Amino acid sequence: MSASEEPRADEPGEETVTSFIDSLDSLSFPARMQAITEHARALSHDDYVALHTALDNGTSEDERFLALQLAVVRRDLIGVERALADPVLRRRALSAAIRLPVSDLALTSVVTMGSRRDRIATYGVLRLSRRRALADSLVPLVLERYGRVELAELLVACSASVVARWLPGVEPSPGLLGRLARTAPEPVARFLAFEIARRERHAQVCWLRARSAALTVLATRYPSVLAEATARYGDAMRALVHVDADSYLDALLTRPALLIRELREGEPVHSRSLALSKAARTAIAELPTTEVAALLRLFVNGSTRASVLAAVALQDRRKCFDLVYPAGESPISTMGEELRVLPSADRVELAERILSANTGVRDLGWYRLAITSALPYDRAEPLLRTATSSHRYQQRRAAWMALLRCAAAERDPQAFASAVCSADRAWHDQDRIRSSVLQVLVETPARLSSEIPIRVFWEAVTATVGARDAAPRTCDLLARWLTRELTSSASRAQADRVVDLGKLLARVYADERTSVEFPARIPLPAGSVARLWTAIREQVIAGVRAHRFDLALRVARLFGTRLAAVPELDRLIGDIARTAVDSADRAAAANRWVTVDGLREQRVGELVSHDPSLGMVDRLWEVVVTRRTDLLDRMLAAGQSLPPVASGCHGRWTAAQRSSMQTRAMSVIENPTAGIRERAAAVELVSEGAALLSIVESAPQPIAAAALEALGRSVPVRMRSEQVLPVLLRHAAAASGPAPRAAVRALGSAVDGLPGDLAVDLLRPVVLDRSGSLGAAKEAVRVLGARQPVGALDLLVEAWADPGVHRDLRAAMAVALVGYLGTSEKISALLIEAIRGPAAVRTAVLSCGADSFTADRQGSWAGLLATVVDGLSPTDDPALCCEVVSAYEQCWRTEPRAVDRLSRLVGADAPREVAEAVWQLVLRTRRPTAVTGLVDRLVADIGSPDRGVAAAAWQRLKEMTNLPMWDRKAIDRQTVQALIDGCRAVGMQVSVATLTARLAADSLSGPPDPALWDELIAAIDERPARWPGKVMRWAGYVSANLDTVRVIIRHLLGQAGSIPGQLAVGVVALGARQAKLTDEWINLIDDLTQHQDPDVREAARSVRADRWLTG
Repeated sequence: MSASEEPRADEPGEETVTSFIDSLDSLSFPARMQAITEHARALSHDDYVALHTALDNGTSEDERFLALQLAVVRRDLIGVERALADPVLRRRALSAAIRLPVSDLALTSVVTMGSRRDRIATYGVLRLSRRRALADSLVPLVLERYGRVELAELLVACSASVVARWLPGVEPSPGLLGRLARTAPEPVARFLAFEIARRERHAQVCWLRARSAALTVLATRYPSVLAEATARYGDAMRALVHVDADSYLDALLTRPALLIRELREGEPVHSRSLALSKAARTAIAELPTTEVAALLRLFVNGSTRASVLAAVALQDRRKCFDLVYPAGESPISTMGEELRVLPSADRVELAERILSANTGVRDLGWYRLAITSALPYDRAEPLLRTATSSHRYQQRRAAWMALLRCAAAERDPQAFASAVCSADRAWHDQDRIRSSVLQVLVETPARLSSEIPIRVFWEAVTATVGARDAAPRTCDLLARWLTRELTSSASRAQADRVVDLGKLLARVYADERTSVEFPARIPLPAGSVARLWTAIREQVIAGVRAHRFDLALRVARLFGTRLAAVPELDRLIGDIARTAVDSADRAAAANRWVTVDGLREQRVGELVSHDPSLGMVDRLWEVVVTRRTDLLDRMLAAGQSLPPVASGCHGRWTAAQRSSMQTRAMSVIENPTAGIRERAAAVELVSEGAALLSIVESAPQPIAAAALEALGRSVPVRMRSEQVLPVLLRHAAAASGPAPRAAVRALGSAVDGLPGDLAVDLLRPVVLDRSGSLGAAKEAVRVLGARQPVGALDLLVEAWADPGVHRDLRAAMAVALVGYLGTSEKISALLIEAIRGPAAVRTAVLSCGADSFTADRQGSWAGLLATVVDGLSPTDDPALCCEVVSAYEQCWRTEPRAVDRLSRLVGADAPREVAEAVWQLVLRTRRPTAVTGLVDRLVADIGSPDRGVAAAAWQRLKEMTNLPMWDRKAIDRQTVQALIDGCRAVGMQVSVATLTARLAADSLSGPPDPALWDELIAAIDERPARWPGKVMRWAGYVSANLDTVRVIIRHLLGQAGSIPGQLAVGVVALGARQAKLTDEWINLIDDLTQHQDPDVREAARSVRADRWLTG
């Protein structure tokens, strides 16, 4: 039964309440909370009712907070719900509602009657308490009353079905997507996939990177959900693997069949490294060998292919490998990583075949060394050992890495130990050699290192620590290697080895270049900690006696949270913290000494009691302001300046401590000799509204600005509405400076904390007053645009109508109006006016960009830009035309009606930048009617009797023909054919040949088209000036269909003349590159060297001399 259901008991006397409160003031925050809990549970019902009533009716907020705490402990739901209705207690009552079953009606009343800040906090309560049904029921209310901006905040508490329904319409921020990905992964994955797929490739990159947090959550927690969602939109999956394969490839491989289906005909995937999860390995292992081979063909990097191949059963790996590299095809692109995961016999056979086929490669080249490392160690070791003596550091590095990996492939600890022992020269080589060797050792399984003698570790540590060129990365790798070996030895209970490795680790950690943290939870054998300390004790003690504490601190870092297990070292670190002269040594020792498990708060108390200045050390100050709040009084009494404090810590302090802290802060603020930054930072410690008001009126502007922002977010609700708002409004109307802008930002925060929606009424004079601060007016407009309260649109439209509005303010208004796009026709009219207005306003609107809109509003944006494009004329400002056309290029697919009418902008007299922007858009759209319109316009101008117009049009058409040469994905055959027809009509025969060659080269990836090659031969017409050399060289990078290539070669060789023969040479070279120069293609090249035309023979011999083809 709650306190509200019982007859009211006699209230305790004022002395009783005061004594209870006073008994809590001397306690630390955890102890105070514990005392309140124990006292509340010990009270009888009548005593609780009396004490709660007395405290709830108290004059101070602290007493009312204490009453709420008692109600929470007693689970007095009516008392908690009554606190939810009180603006002063609401935030703390909401925190309690996460754990207590308060009624839905009480939480709903906060949403309907509370301030924006309280509403958003309530949505968080619904999420944390999993009240999804209530959150779902609030969606219509929130959307109708507060708009889609606030609805986005509510979605984090809703069920997945509601998120799927409303997510596309709220334009979620990247941060919101990251939170939703944890609670509703499937709707978020589908939303992300759809939004990725509908964007152009260049726009996908920026959009993906901005939302990498949500994608990372999905990839790590729900990989199969991400894979299935992106597979529904093939472009989304391709974008993920091509933009950031290292981050998302493992998740997509949990559904490898979908990845193969979407990427089979796509571009190869580049991934630097790939560590497959268990789910991905299992999924790959279940694939048929033909599908595994198809998967392997997608990847360029050898280590990635090796990771995929390693997921397959050992007996099936050779079968998969042979499917990737069929018989008769020399696997010269195979990397050593792939061979090392094959069975031993297959690895040796393939390595020998590859080495015999690569006779043109230098014996000590990195590729030959990598393949050699796949041979048995006894056969590979002589060549690899020779290469380690090369005068080129690149060869030495490749040789050492290959040598150690070859030894590791034997899976014999003795053989691997022998190889590592023989690598002594590597430790004394350049740092890049040393680092590479350590990288291999870190990657090698720990069980292979069990036989490495301690002297090898000693030599590695001595050489690295003593080397002047040792980089921090090298020291970190060395520390990781030693740590792993120490852990492995500890698991095998090798106490002597643990001690020896620990001594070496201490030397590494004593080097300031080592930054990696030592793992705190290594299961060391019994007694090994003491033995380790005994081994290094003398050096540490000698350093401390000489007042050189660096080694002692590094060793303490090595022991970490187990420092108390070494009492002597523990005492030394504590003494350094208390007695060292150098403040840096004292701070470092204090930070180390308080990290011991279970003793942190006790040790912080000891150090602060000894010297209050130590409380300002980072780790100690965090404990003081959050846990050991009883130490604050001692630090305040010392009279020293204190570090900054997060505002959330103030509630853990007593009223007396807050008052003392504020007094100290006021003394800093009023001290004219203190720095401005120090005085402004001190404002964060002031929580009383009256004190903040006095700072606002008397302090310099930077300090007043900090006080104004503090007024908006931290003063009591009643004072905020009665005293603070007039002050904020007055300062917001000031002429200039940081204070007016801070006042407007504070107004937004203040309004968020008030019931109702007063933002429009409060900000109206700031927005409309032309004599006030321009910066304040812009801040006010940004506040309205971000929150979109009811009435904000009408205020923005009213302000827009004023012709005296400054250009920068009008730009801010235009950006705010973009947020309302699609809600009214008048918004579109205003935005069209903004785009056709001053450059600053136009740029502000267009910079919002199509990427900032979801599909629901993309149509409105595209329609707006299409309307603007339709209204452009050749006499308009070139900058306007270029910017609008470039913006329209990002969204023309949604509203393509304006593309076909762009030809009016590219006459002979059009500026070159306008013509290029229009051509780029039209060619990208792949709309033959639009291209034909442009070409016909230029062809007509070329026929003009005005020589100037004709010459300009000729030049424009010539420039236009160059655009499709290198942008292969932006055009299609019909587009190029329209250009060819235009060029042929005006006599541009060189361009005709070049464009036809482009089409012919692209046709090799599809079915054979001999007629097109005949057209190319006719266009060249045995004229050297028309030979498309650049295009034919570019054709070597086309992903061709080898069957099509064979048909075209036979067709070309069946025709007489030099041009067909030379074209045949180019096509044969392409096929040879793609087929890895098998015997078929070598024979074709040999036949061409016997061609009757000398030019063809010369070209064919040049192909045979191509080093790329010969390996």
